[in-house]
Amino acid sequence: MYWTEQQDGKIVAMQDRGLSCREIAEKLGVTRNAVIARSNRIRNIVFPSDRKRGIVSTKQARKNRQRRAKEREAQIAKARKMLSGAGAKRDDIIVQAARSGISQTAIAAAVGVRYARIWQIVAGV
Repeated sequence: MYWTEQQDGKIVAMQDRGLSCREIAEKLGVTRNAVIARSNRIRNIVFPSDRKRGIVSTKQARKNRQRRAKEREAQIAKARKMLSGAGAKRDDIIVQAARSGISQTAIAAAVGVRYARIWQIVAGV
């Protein structure tokens, strides 16, 4: 199910009026559990059991995505810098970049080829 901002607002408003999750679910035409889960996400409530399973709040998930995007861009820039150097074969530089810890996905983005080709070059296929 896809939740809209309008539905989110209705859930919050009905909860503020004191309606139970069962009553809200009946009015919205969804299940009680769907209302409970959505309410928790709206309010950024993360339970200890969710933390153990690796479930994080939407705010934390957004921060994680932004951090990974910055790391990916940094790896791509590092790969481009290595590949811009002259004097060695492209395939040798690709292998060297992979061995230095740059992800093969970042190398593929820097070179402009598919990930599978980078994998073949690194594997020596």
